[in-house]
Amino acid sequence: MKAYYSDRHCDSFVEEEHLRDGCARLQLIFRTWIHFHPAGQYKEDDELWAVDDWTAEGRSRFKTRFAEVIREGFGDGAIWILHNQSGVRDVWCDVKIVHEEERSKAHMCVNALNNPTAIGSAGGYRSNCVRGGESLLGSVFSMNNPIDMSVTNGVVVGGLVSRTKPVSDAPAPVTFLQNVLLHEFGHYLGLRHFCDWAGEPNASEQYCANRTTYEQDDLMAVGNSIRSHHVNPFLSRLGKHEYVPRASCFGFVANDRQKRPWIGDPNWSWAQ
Repeated sequence: MKAYYSDRHCDSFVEEEHLRDGCARLQLIFRTWIHFHPAGQYKEDDELWAVDDWTAEGRSRFKTRFAEVIREGFGDGAIWILHNQSGVRDVWCDVKIVHEEERSKAHMCVNALNNPTAIGSAGGYRSNCVRGGESLLGSVFSMNNPIDMSVTNGVVVGGLVSRTKPVSDAPAPVTFLQNVLLHEFGHYLGLRHFCDWAGEPNASEQYCANRTTYEQDDLMAVGNSIRSHHVNPFLSRLGKHEYVPRASCFGFVANDRQKRPWIGDPNWSWAQ
């Protein structure tokens, strides 16, 4: 049995067939349209960048890695929803990106920039995300131009970004690695910066500047750690299916040993 639900941000279903470990499956499906910005100039917040054109191979690679990175980070059992309700299955979470050729069919609209180079006083380009114009952080985009995410080719295909930051719990600065695409997709899911209560929107304080290693290493700060509080968007979605009361749920984030595909080793168990 599959129970579907759809709204403007994604499609989702809860599946209770083909079970593993006695669990149900929640999959969030994001229909995605990508605008590959042509060669020329790109303006944002009164700053200007020169951008390169896209080759057919470059577009294909971008789309492939966009889908792979997001599923590797947030899907494929990286997040579980566990609860204390008898007779109801725990939930294995997944995400899937489906590319659409028509913007009107998409939930998520992405502006892709190839090698933006600063013109004049502009600094390095910072990828950013809002959700259909519903900004968590403040953005140049509006409902008249509802681009959800603006990211560079380097962010999507280039791997992890390295940043060395002072921390409050160690004498020497610590180097943090982050997949920026996952951070921005976290905003699309509705996740705020880990220290969003501190400082002005998008200021360094919201990224937990000068705070502990643990705080800065969060995916929604400057690190790459996906943690149990990142389960909240999945919990909210599960509520749309009325699968289990949210109050009885808690998140569980799999480590590398426990994360595994829906179809895999039939002998796997929680005791491992």
